[in-house]
Amino acid sequence: MKYFVQILLLLFLCSCSIGPRPLLGGEDVCDFCKMPVADEKFGGEIITVKGKLYKFDDMGCMIHFMKNGLSVNETINKIFPINYVNCRKFIDVNQSVFLVSANFRTPMNSNIAAFESQQEASPFLKNFPGEILTWDQLQQKTK
Repeated sequence: MKYFVQILLLLFLCSCSIGPRPLLGGEDVCDFCKMPVADEKFGGEIITVKGKLYKFDDMGCMIHFMKNGLSVNETINKIFPINYVNCRKFIDVNQSVFLVSANFRTPMNSNIAAFESQQEASPFLKNFPGEILTWDQLQQKTK
């Protein structure tokens, strides 16, 4: 009985972890546009202070949701864009840079891809000419 209670407690604690969850193409649905996730490498996730997870298929959807979709009693805790280079890796939004290029074909046509650093994004300018922005700059530019 002692071990049963310990196992239940461990399972409960593990289930309450607040962190991003893999974005699953064809299964997950964007919380802004309600479209199925088609291409994970342009998406991201928002986690509220209370642990609610919102998934997005496009960085444009995420920004529009932040401006219009959160209820007044929700507060954002963390924002995780997905690294364009490695679509299985969530990155820190405040350390990320965003390449905006008309040559990107993103699910909702925002043309935004996230990268871990300026050094990681810069080589992509050759095939995806555009502008590299910080998170704050991107939010101001996206209407």
